[in-house]
Amino acid sequence: MSYEGYDMYLCVNGHQNSYDCLDDNPTECEDCGAAIAWTCSVDQTNDAGVFPVLVEHEPAQVETCECCGHTKVVAEETYAIPSNAGRLLEAADDRTVPVVNVKFQHGNSDKAFDTKDEAWKSTGRWV
Repeated sequence: MSYEGYDMYLCVNGHQNSYDCLDDNPTECEDCGAAIAWTCSVDQTNDAGVFPVLVEHEPAQVETCECCGHTKVVAEETYAIPSNAGRLLEAADDRTVPVVNVKFQHGNSDKAFDTKDEAWKSTGRWV
């Protein structure tokens, strides 16, 4: 039996990163080096998968060059940590972002659902 998907991670500062499910699990954030506080696996074995819709805590900070108009991100956006999805890790106690309930979305839909089960039912293949 096979498994395809990816793992979502949030550090204690709210930076989000995703890795293929076959990659090694990170222990620290690639953006700031802080400890990982939350993780969630998204199973895409038979379809696009159901995933939590992260709630933005602070938007990215962007600077624009006055001469040429190019922009660069100087600080990544941060997200609140979901309390009703995934798994909180011990490092979550040291977080600098809030913990909130989130909605769920199926990868083939733009609609958000209150529960993971509702998102699965939206595919029409719920058994």
